[in-house]
Amino acid sequence: MSLIKEQKFKDFLKDKRVVVVGPSKTIENSNNGELIDSYDLVVRLNRALSHLDKDSKDIGSRTDILYACLSTGQVGQPHPKTGRVEVDAKAFEESGVKIISCCFPREVNFFNTIQPNINYLLENTNIDIRIPPAEAYMKLQTEVDCHLNSGFAGVCDLLETDLKELKLIGVDFHRTTYMSEYEDFTWESLCDMHKNHSQHDPDKQFKYFKYQIYNKDKRVKADEPLKHFLSDPKYENTL
Repeated sequence: MSLIKEQKFKDFLKDKRVVVVGPSKTIENSNNGELIDSYDLVVRLNRALSHLDKDSKDIGSRTDILYACLSTGQVGQPHPKTGRVEVDAKAFEESGVKIISCCFPREVNFFNTIQPNINYLLENTNIDIRIPPAEAYMKLQTEVDCHLNSGFAGVCDLLETDLKELKLIGVDFHRTTYMSEYEDFTWESLCDMHKNHSQHDPDKQFKYFKYQIYNKDKRVKADEPLKHFLSDPKYENTL
């Protein structure tokens, strides 16, 4: 398969009601599956298709677009930590994914770790593959002033299109931990990430989303847990 043209990607999203389904612990026991599957397009993030075997009553069953960082060094091989293939061409095809979008443009300095996975997918799937344009991403990274999480980058990238609505379910900018099946990521690990800010800064991204996106772009809707975090300033800094 070849790389998808940017205009084709934008046309695919135009006037659509889109839901982004994240791996936050807040989605557990939510019974949001039917709601998720009712959207025109269902977007999932990173390892959602290779790591989540959870009942669809919470997370839904469809995936139309997968946003993934694709920066794993294990091309088509099990990850040494999880034992699972994170970029799994067969799993992606069996899930009915229509588009796989990398979260990062070619201009990021670590794209050399991404290119092998893009080549692998192009050679082993019939799914459209996309690399986002650089301008909006680079501008966003400068404004937020940190290395962007793939989910946050994906949400902002979607908002560059003329979609009708963007609902976030199971996305909380690390206000809680991941679902247990997604990654063995403890509260202590989360606190360490917030405290050291070595690469990502979830607090900066959360505040940018709150004040520059959620409060200004009426297309953006949040599930109840995210609304709760957005409504109280104490959640702007997690420690």
